[in-house]
Amino acid sequence: MEYIGRMVVYVAVRNRLKYWRHQLQIDSKREFASLIGVTEWSLSRWEHQKAQPSLDTLIKIYLRLKSKLPDLHLEDLIDLELPHE
Repeated sequence: MEYIGRMVVYVAVRNRLKYWRHQLQIDSKREFASLIGVTEWSLSRWEHQKAQPSLDTLIKIYLRLKSKLPDLHLEDLIDLELPHE
């Protein structure tokens, strides 16, 4: 949530982990979870947008994926959606 003057703006954050798993041609959630250093349960919740990884966790995931995807940027892991007026 960001405050602009007196107006409150809610920003939805959606991770793009499922997209990057498919880009790496990894079908198994277990294998991808192991690669990025998280549990399969957490990955499943994140891929289905039922929860979101913390910023610290996203940074750790980014650092692990960077070795496989050298052109990857941290902002490539998330989508920011601003509310429509």
